[in-house]
Amino acid sequence: MKKTLLFLAAFAAVNLSTAQVELISNGSFEDGALGPWTIAAVGSTDGGPTSCTENWRVQSNSFDVCGFVDDIDPTDGSFAAYTSFDGNTENTEWILEQMITIPATIVAADFSFDFAANFDFTLGAEITIPRQLRIDLYRMDGTPFSNFWLDDFIDPVGLSVSYSETVDVSGLLSGIEGQDAFIRITASIPEVATGPSKAMLDNVSFIVDDGLSVDEFSLGTTLSVSPNPSNGAFTLTNNGRDLIQGVSLYDITGKRLKDWTFNQGGKTHTLNADLPSGVYLLKVFSESSAATKKLIIQ
Repeated sequence: MKKTLLFLAAFAAVNLSTAQVELISNGSFEDGALGPWTIAAVGSTDGGPTSCTENWRVQSNSFDVCGFVDDIDPTDGSFAAYTSFDGNTENTEWILEQMITIPATIVAADFSFDFAANFDFTLGAEITIPRQLRIDLYRMDGTPFSNFWLDDFIDPVGLSVSYSETVDVSGLLSGIEGQDAFIRITASIPEVATGPSKAMLDNVSFIVDDGLSVDEFSLGTTLSVSPNPSNGAFTLTNNGRDLIQGVSLYDITGKRLKDWTFNQGGKTHTLNADLPSGVYLLKVFSESSAATKKLIIQ
């Protein structure tokens, strides 16, 4: 993996073209389920539907999420993620997160989402510390890397918010290129019994313009892929002088799906993509050159 990323970095400065890569899966929750999102809780225990202590849950409406405040409909499609945005323990956090892979070469990056929430702080004790919506990027070891969004909610009367946001996060990714990470969306409730609420999240997207080298050099004329089309198993052969040292496989949107590295190099390698039918791109690297080949899986 490290060697492949080094090759990507080495060729990123030469004749770059960009491909938009969507890093989030099921961002509009139209699967009707959380996956591949996961949830976690700090403080309160999830009380489930009809409670005011409910973690993020994918639903078609907010009818059974806490009471006393108006319902909220999805903004994109038929489903959204909902939480009570309330708890029964101080410093409660309802956490929604997904693992992503940051491209090795980043030209631009935008994070966008729809959010709506209704609060009624007149029905509880006086609120003195705001509830917060936080969106953060975390390293795989659980340490925070950068904050994408922070919003406070403390209006002493009724409070309703609804917005669609797009945040330029290009400058917040330096130092994490080519790494796996977590997008973490947190509903933070520092005080209890300050009033009921419910919140909705929808249309989450993290689009990166990934700079992919398209220089062919010597590999472009000496590299072959066979069979092509294939059932997923294929052989790469370089009839030139260079040894093949790394391969990255992308879908047609530019999202990197697989990486292979070969410590001993070699001019022939048999691989198995094990992917659904479709058109894919192979980025093949040698010591001194790179090439892009189309792979068709039937």
